[in-house]
Amino acid sequence: MSAKNVTLGVPRLNEILNVAKTVRTPSLTIYLADHCKEDEAKARGVQAKLEHTTLGDVTVKTQIVYDPDATDSVVSEDREFVQAYCEVPDEDFDAKAMSPWVLRFVLNREVVADKKLRMADVAATVADEYGADLHCIYADDNADQLVLRVRIRTGGDQPQDEDDDDEWQLLRRVEQSMLADLRLRGIPRVTKVYIKKQKTNIWASTGALGNGEEWVLETDGTNLATVLADPDVDCTRTVSNDIVEICSVRLAASHVVSSASPCGCRAHGRAHAVDAAPRELPS
Repeated sequence: MSAKNVTLGVPRLNEILNVAKTVRTPSLTIYLADHCKEDEAKARGVQAKLEHTTLGDVTVKTQIVYDPDATDSVVSEDREFVQAYCEVPDEDFDAKAMSPWVLRFVLNREVVADKKLRMADVAATVADEYGADLHCIYADDNADQLVLRVRIRTGGDQPQDEDDDDEWQLLRRVEQSMLADLRLRGIPRVTKVYIKKQKTNIWASTGALGNGEEWVLETDGTNLATVLADPDVDCTRTVSNDIVEICSVRLAASHVVSSASPCGCRAHGRAHAVDAAPRELPS
């Protein structure tokens, strides 16, 4: 397990005393809910769920290939699953409406498994983000190579000699966008999540105080409000080292409580977990 970077000593004291708006090494310490804090497999599942992951994080190679027959492939490694798809294609598949250029992603099997992703999940994310503009075919999760093939839907016959260069350039821009911005899972700004086991005090059924162990997550990057909303997170103990972020969440919680009070409602919610006295922040 890698160790996260932390700011300590005088620099950290300056951040706290000055209520720094920009923390050098923003991080969270995430305690897990009772149903998963002692189960390593469940804890690692939460780790994978929270860590922000883009397509670029799981990709080892990209290619743009001139592959004019949408029902076959000039790439020998792809031919079998392309032909298998075309035997029972999606209802909206029209081979004549596909660009002759293919954007081909080869994914890292170990990273995909570590992130608990499936090829169908990746293709579904592409479809959700780009809609009918792009068409995806992907290899099976057990294939020798995890390949995702993306074509632009051109809408029908057109003069290829005039448009080939434009389509290639467009596909190159799509490639850059997908690698950098296509979020497969995770929480924005939580760039890395580490897992560790630590000792804790527990109350035994007899009422006696004893010792135990639990799994705890630590992060590079923070997004406290979003993390606290996750049902697998213990919102009563999870903390951020970003003072401004803590106060912002606490002020939002206070606003919810004050808004509910006049109508006689009793406010219940995860927002009560953050206990930081609100005060005026420096501009």
